[in-house]
Amino acid sequence: MTTDTSASVRGTEPVKSSRFFQRYLPGAIVVFAAAVVILLWTGVALLVHQERENAIEQRKIENANLARAFAEHTFRTLNYIDQLSRLMTIQYQRQGIKFDMPRSFEENHVDDKLVNNAVISDVTGPTVLSSQRTIRPANLSDRATG
Repeated sequence: MTTDTSASVRGTEPVKSSRFFQRYLPGAIVVFAAAVVILLWTGVALLVHQERENAIEQRKIENANLARAFAEHTFRTLNYIDQLSRLMTIQYQRQGIKFDMPRSFEENHVDDKLVNNAVISDVTGPTVLSSQRTIRPANLSDRATG
């Protein structure tokens, strides 16, 4: 009888464990799958966030470089124009109306894309000289800086 009792006890254990697995295994699989999906999406979201931050930082660096290049170009251009105007002023003060501005522009290789036309006007405002061969008289008295 003892063997029957132990056999019956042993026989009930596999039945209980198989019921436990039948009852909770599908739920455990769903929970595990959900955890895997959540971890994957969390990883993807973090990766996308990091890539976005890297792209924004890269654009900031590129924009800073462009702004610096633009500022340097502007400074060089204005410095070039300032030097050119000082040179033309000195030449005009030395030679007066005999100053050949177009020839001076050619000799100094003035960039015609940068300087379209330069004029010198007298104290009252009419243009006296031009960097172009044909001069169109204009009155610049309204632009005097005082």
